[in-house]
Amino acid sequence: MESSLMIQEPSLNTQSLRPAHSRRSYLLSVVALLTVVGVIAWLALKGRPSHLLSAESLPTVGAVRVRRGDLATEVGFAAEFRPWFSVELHAKTAGFIRLLHVDIGSKVHAGDVLAELEVPLLKEDLARAEASLRRNQEDFRRAEANAEEAHLGATRLDGVARSQPRLIAQQELDAARAKDRAAAASLGVAREQIHVAEADLARLRAEESDTLIRAPFDGVVTRLLANPGDFVLGGLAPSGQAKAVVRLSQLNKLRLSFPVSVSYLDSVVEGASLEIRRDTGRTITNRISRLSREVSPATRMMDVEADIENDDLVLVPGSYATVILHPQKRIQVLHVPVECLQRKPDLAVLVVNDEHVLERRPVRTGLETPASVELLEGVKEGEWVVTSGGNRVKPGQKVEVKTPASTTQEATR
Repeated sequence: MESSLMIQEPSLNTQSLRPAHSRRSYLLSVVALLTVVGVIAWLALKGRPSHLLSAESLPTVGAVRVRRGDLATEVGFAAEFRPWFSVELHAKTAGFIRLLHVDIGSKVHAGDVLAELEVPLLKEDLARAEASLRRNQEDFRRAEANAEEAHLGATRLDGVARSQPRLIAQQELDAARAKDRAAAASLGVAREQIHVAEADLARLRAEESDTLIRAPFDGVVTRLLANPGDFVLGGLAPSGQAKAVVRLSQLNKLRLSFPVSVSYLDSVVEGASLEIRRDTGRTITNRISRLSREVSPATRMMDVEADIENDDLVLVPGSYATVILHPQKRIQVLHVPVECLQRKPDLAVLVVNDEHVLERRPVRTGLETPASVELLEGVKEGEWVVTSGGNRVKPGQKVEVKTPASTTQEATR
């Protein structure tokens, strides 16, 4: 039994020593791990640029550089597209509409027949006038023959009377001369009758031609104002109001008309550039074509027009647009965004100098637009001017510049 007790005693001592050995090993592992982390952090900090370390402690402001560029003020006017020409076509003679060759939206060319009229008894009147002309022509030829015969007889008697004075009686000679004069007068009357007949026939033929209503210019039919079978009066009919047949508009070229107030008349001249902004977002660049040269007493505005090419017929007359004029313009001037300008207690900007120190510079401004302001004095091209964050810092304080480009890069990251 003693030997068995001696064997068990060592086993009891070994088990009691294991927990202490495990704790020492765990502590040594933790110390080693902390040492490695500290070394890595020290190496990372040692390799980082010093200016980045210092930047973390500096306040950040948004800034842009002073640049040169064109500045222009702009003012907008409501404008309306109108047809180049627009006319309601009437019949020149009274009659019934026999045919309509067009409909709304039809594209026509100058000289195309749009409608045909039927004038009662016009064909019969034409036939009667032609017959009258032929009869008068026959009467003229007969009168011409008689006049030639009478003149020849009188000429012969005159010759005989001069050669043999006592052979021909004076009474016979006077009768021959009177007959010659009468035949010449009848010939003149016959000639005038031909002119009258020709005039009547020409009038009727013109009336026949007027039964065709033709397009006076290239355009589009925008309205039908009559139907086949309608009776229409002639355009010059005094007995009643003439009725239009179609409305024709020239749309391949438009007039853009807009009123300009008297405040901007000095800046509105023929040939001046303008921008046309449509509701669709499309912008057209054009020039002023003409001025009315008269200010309306009621509105105190003057009408101005620009010519617009519209070969594809995309622009519709009657639609509206906004015309942008630039009354004032500066070419290649120093400018900054308007948010850079401090207006109280005086006009100034915050400038970040080469040492990243903030300076408050008094400035003198020029042209100001909704987005930018011209700087005439106080800054130089290329200097940094604060746009945002200036209310968190003071002049003389060192700051870090954050440009719009760097902000965009950070947002992308």
